[in-house]
Amino acid sequence: MNIEDSIAKGESQLLSFISSYKPGKSRKSWKFRLKKSAELCEEIAESLCGMANSEGGTVLVGVEKDGDVVGVNYSEDKIVNIFDHSEKFLIPRQEVRFAIEESRGKRFLKIEVEKSPVPVKLQDGRYLIRFWKKNYPVTASDLLSLRKGKMKVFHEREFIEEAALSDLDYPLIERLCTRVGWKEDPVKLLHDRYRLIDFKGEKAMVTRAAMLLFATDQQRWNPGGGIDFMKFISHAATVGKRESVAERMRINLPILNLIDASFEKLKMHIKEREKFHDLFMVEKYEYPTSAWQEALLNAIAHRDYSIHGSPIEVRVYEDRLEIRSPGLLPEPYSLSEIAAGERSHLSRNPVIATVLSDCGYIGERGGGIRRIHEDMEDNNLASPEFKEEGFMFCITLKNTPVFDEKTQEWLQRFSSYKLNNRQKRVLAWAYNHGNRFSNRDYQTLGKVDRDIAYREILDMERMKIVAPSAHGKYRISETKP
Repeated sequence: MNIEDSIAKGESQLLSFISSYKPGKSRKSWKFRLKKSAELCEEIAESLCGMANSEGGTVLVGVEKDGDVVGVNYSEDKIVNIFDHSEKFLIPRQEVRFAIEESRGKRFLKIEVEKSPVPVKLQDGRYLIRFWKKNYPVTASDLLSLRKGKMKVFHEREFIEEAALSDLDYPLIERLCTRVGWKEDPVKLLHDRYRLIDFKGEKAMVTRAAMLLFATDQQRWNPGGGIDFMKFISHAATVGKRESVAERMRINLPILNLIDASFEKLKMHIKEREKFHDLFMVEKYEYPTSAWQEALLNAIAHRDYSIHGSPIEVRVYEDRLEIRSPGLLPEPYSLSEIAAGERSHLSRNPVIATVLSDCGYIGERGGGIRRIHEDMEDNNLASPEFKEEGFMFCITLKNTPVFDEKTQEWLQRFSSYKLNNRQKRVLAWAYNHGNRFSNRDYQTLGKVDRDIAYREILDMERMKIVAPSAHGKYRISETKP
């Protein structure tokens, strides 16, 4: 790839543009806004430091952020001084290649650095690491952790040196183009929109995220990954006894194929309900489809892919469904927050999550866990349970209704009334607690404030379902609806 093509592709993780001029409104005044060489050296050193601590790369001085080549208007002595001082800013000093190039009748500087085997810092003590167009500050310990695979935040964006574009499933990439409405070259989609690939000279550099999404041979690039399905005969796994597992199957496909394949597999094990599916349930299956699909999507999109050899586990029991995903909750999100259904915008794999969102698999960011809570409640099932075991995050969906059969039979008397789930729930609770409830009970059961509770109780009064009682309580009306 020639220098013109590189500039046309724009800035990236492996290519940085640095203007030799200070920002200004009129380009005609550029000769009066030339940066001082010391200031320019600092900017160059920052990019070189970030690249040396990442995958190496090239800095072009005299090129604007939009790719416009404005050149450098320095004397030969100044240019030599810029080369020399940019290199000296790095500790330890790196082997840096310098050259003067020309494009569109303008001279610009080309500076290349390789990936350093040891952490590199600037003279002021800062460690930087480059991902896409930015240089991020990190501590020395974080940098070492990242190199050892223990720092998770940039894992999906790392390049795999041995990987090539030929390792990707091209028809699958074309399907992505169709789904997101991309009309140009599919490779351009991977580079321009998602930054799943980059170019180092003529060589295409492929990220881990690209391999996870599209690589045909997942066993090579993601060994031991995918999803492990287990169907158990009993209500709980019997440790050490193989006969407790009725069926076991591993699916290891690129993520964009893995989702549909895993949905089809798990759907085979979701049984139809036999009783009371017409009271609260919006469908006839033992788990709401949207709830188990959301839980499985959450595991695929947000698992810790730096933990190799550990698949996502889907465990199907008679009374519950467990989905176990490698990787604990990313900080600062906590189990208490997720158990309460609070929204989170955190994502361990934001690039993968963006692709899945554009494909329509992921809806409103941060709302997945909340939707699982709502779907289970709407279907009169227990709230989802969340826990961390070892290095795994586990979500459990139970197919046992919240109310027993007697209570559900009694609730049928209100089936002709337009009651929301909170109103139905408090009636069922009151039925088992002396036929009475208070506003505070309503708030607790419905997870609403005092005013909403009052309005919804008043609605039931107007329908003559409940009536005021002593000590600020309400009683279920003696008159049958």
